[in-house]
Amino acid sequence: MTDERIAAGRPDTNDRAPNRDVDERASGYQPRAQDSHARAGVGHEQTDVRVWSVVAAATGLLVVLGFVLVVIQLLFQYYAVREARRSAAASPLAGAYGRQAPPEPRLQTAPAGDLSALRAAEDAALHGYGWIDQSAGVARIPIERAIDLLAERGLPARSDSTSPAAGDEPVRNRPAAATTATETQR
Repeated sequence: MTDERIAAGRPDTNDRAPNRDVDERASGYQPRAQDSHARAGVGHEQTDVRVWSVVAAATGLLVVLGFVLVVIQLLFQYYAVREARRSAAASPLAGAYGRQAPPEPRLQTAPAGDLSALRAAEDAALHGYGWIDQSAGVARIPIERAIDLLAERGLPARSDSTSPAAGDEPVRNRPAAATTATETQR
C-alpha cells in the first residue's frame, strides 16, 4: 500500500488477495459451511473468559465505591461542624416560651377534616330545626318542610303586577315572611 492510501484509510487495489470464492466456484468446488464460517471469522470462542480479570475489575469498582463513600461522609461531617460554628446561638427566650401557635390566620393542617366538618354543619342546618332569632320568634326549619310549605302556600307575587292573563290561575298573594315558631311545632 502506498502511504497516501494508508493515511486515507483506502487499501491499494494491487494489495488485495485474489477472490478465492470465485476461483472455487469456477472449478466446481463447494466449500463446507464450517470452512466459510472459519474464513469469515464467524464461530465459537476458542477460550473461556478469564475469571481473574472480571474479579479484578469488580474488586477495583468496590474499592473505588468504598473510597467515594468515605470521602462523602467526611465532607458531610466537615460541613456540619462548619455550619455549627457559623450559625448564631439560639435565643435564650426560645426555651422560656417554647413552641406556640402562630397568630391567625393559620394554614389548614387537615383540609379534608375541615371540609367534612363544614359539610356536616351545613347538613345539620339544612335538615334540622333551630332558632334564628328566638326573641322575634324566627326559627329555621328543615329544607324538606320548607319545600312542602312553599308548595302548599304558593309563591309570593308582587302587589303592583298586572292582572293575570285569561285562563291563568292567580298566584296566592301571601307574603314571604320567615317561618314562625308555631309553624315549626307542626
